[in-house]
Amino acid sequence: MLDDNFFNGSPWEVGLKRFTPQALTEGMELNVLPLRKDAPIFLPKRSWPEFGARTEIADVIAIQVSPEYAVTLTLQPAGPTH
Repeated sequence: MLDDNFFNGSPWEVGLKRFTPQALTEGMELNVLPLRKDAPIFLPKRSWPEFGARTEIADVIAIQVSPEYAVTLTLQPAGPTH
């Protein structure tokens, strides 16, 4: 298991750099375990989904892979101008 992020309404971000180059050659698999209606976890009532007749639920709304770049600048004080 990579990580666990119980529903809190925010996107779940995972850095993929640590998985390359193996992920590039072997691929990656995402497994999502459903939330059970009788799960022994605390979530505020407003955060529980509507199960209807189902006993468990899982929805993946979107998966987005986005590159993230960083730039480091070293600034020197300006010298005298002529």
